[in-house]
Amino acid sequence: TGGARHGAPARTLHFTSDVRGNVLDDSILTVTVSNPDESKPQSHLSRIRRRIVEDDAHKNMTSLYEFNDAHYQMIIHWAGAGSRVIVALTKDVGNPNNSNIYISYNYGDTFEEKSDHMRLPNGSNAVLDRFYNSPLYNSHYVFCDVVDNYIFTTENYGHSFSSYSVPFRPQHVSLHSTDSRILLAHDEDDQEKRLWLSQNFGATWHAIQVSVKSYFWGVQPWDAANRLYVERQEPSGTSTVVASDNYFDTEQGTSYTLMTGVEDFELREQYMFSSKKECL
Repeated sequence: TGGARHGAPARTLHFTSDVRGNVLDDSILTVTVSNPDESKPQSHLSRIRRRIVEDDAHKNMTSLYEFNDAHYQMIIHWAGAGSRVIVALTKDVGNPNNSNIYISYNYGDTFEEKSDHMRLPNGSNAVLDRFYNSPLYNSHYVFCDVVDNYIFTTENYGHSFSSYSVPFRPQHVSLHSTDSRILLAHDEDDQEKRLWLSQNFGATWHAIQVSVKSYFWGVQPWDAANRLYVERQEPSGTSTVVASDNYFDTEQGTSYTLMTGVEDFELREQYMFSSKKECL
């Protein structure tokens, strides 16, 4: 989403309605249940109800489905207006060693398990931690395995998948709002804090910046369609803010420096905010 902050949170700039791009968007519901007796695992997520309220044709419809799944957390996403698709990821909190993916094509009346469609080269199932939906095409999803550094993509609501090994931990992935091929990824635990770019929906990646503290897609109509702002951490502890309209490709154009020596940077619609530390 344009203007959403991706990466480490700001320490000195705060807004009443903070927009964090690496938090699952508000169309995704996360349900976590605790086990009252850890010695007796139970199927806590066996009954999940989903009420469709965004679609007037199904405004009063409630569906009930038996998952019989023993995981303690479920992430649920409705693909959006014009779609009957609901995606559900079940996993355990903490250090999960397995997960399940279910997709419904009829507003949650029934679900198909898709875990076997997301296998690693050694034949084992991927351990999925999160997924992302394209803001442009609701049929496009990216599923992330942060244990084995794999992503799985679909462009048809999970009827088929492509799998790719990635040279980073896919902790946070961001999808372009007007070009479905463009993905950005960032791993805050990476020592080099690299920002990665894919221009073919996850098939190949290359690093475009290092020492990245945060980044922002540009906001239309004030920015070009491919504008990218990067807050880069310097050895001094302060940040330099740079921008590019071509993902920092030096052969296609130039990038430019907006600010230096700042503590934090934020982008909100047509406004830019920064903070500096001054010695009195």
